[in-house]
Amino acid sequence: TRDILARWGGEEFCIIVAEMDLKHIEHFTERIRYSIEKFDFSIDRPVTASFGIARYIFGQSAEEFIRRADSALYAAKNSGRNRVVVDSGSEPEI
Repeated sequence: TRDILARWGGEEFCIIVAEMDLKHIEHFTERIRYSIEKFDFSIDRPVTASFGIARYIFGQSAEEFIRRADSALYAAKNSGRNRVVVDSGSEPEI
């Protein structure tokens, strides 16, 4: 497949999933978040994860794509953590 998981830096990771619509990627990401939340890591504190999702827009620079995903990630962290936030520019136009 063309899916990629990579450490982005510090405690951040980047997951790039090809050829999946926004609804499915949001569900996929929510399943990952929930699995992390429920997994028994056998440590004294809960382990959770926040996710920011951005849909690549054709012609967009890699820097802008990552900036939008990072912005969504920080929105997730700032709204209570342990959640998935989709970048508002990722919604398909009607």
